Amino acid sequence: MTDLKSRFLQVYSVLKSELLNDPDFEFTDDSRHWVERMLDYNVLGGKLNRGLSVVDSYKLLKLGKELTDDEMFLACSLGWCIEWLQAYFLVLDDIMDGSHTRRGQPCWFRMPKDAYLEYEQTSYEKITNSIEAHPSKAVQAVLKSFLAKIYKRQK
Repeated sequence: MTDLKSRFLQVYSVLKSELLNDPDFEFTDDSRHWVERMLDYNVLGGKLNRGLSVVDSYKLLKLGKELTDDEMFLACSLGWCIEWLQAYFLVLDDIMDGSHTRRGQPCWFRMPKDAYLEYEQTSYEKITNSIEAHPSKAVQAVLKSFLAKIYKRQK
């Protein structure tokens, strides 16, 4: 593995850890585990060409000067944004096409959904509680209507 690729993968570990341990998300242990599995399953395993190209492009902008550690972390973080976005597009593509495998393994949406369903229910409850806490009954009605339409389409 090249030095750049290994540094790039190290940044993935840092970003994933920051995400999973961010108190703003209020993950349960099960939902944290689900998000971690989802990220590792869908984001890792590819060639990482898009993300590594971002780092290479950042280096080109420096006109041959070495990147500082902070610049390397920033460039790798931007690269991971692209890799995560690509993984999202691939999952959507698999769903729309009804695909069965990606990279030699079952597509994510075909995996057992026990943890996903628990996470979805927890999310729904949190959103509902937030809506009900809003002081305006009119705003509550509109938001509940949107929420009902979103969850109806997913079922």
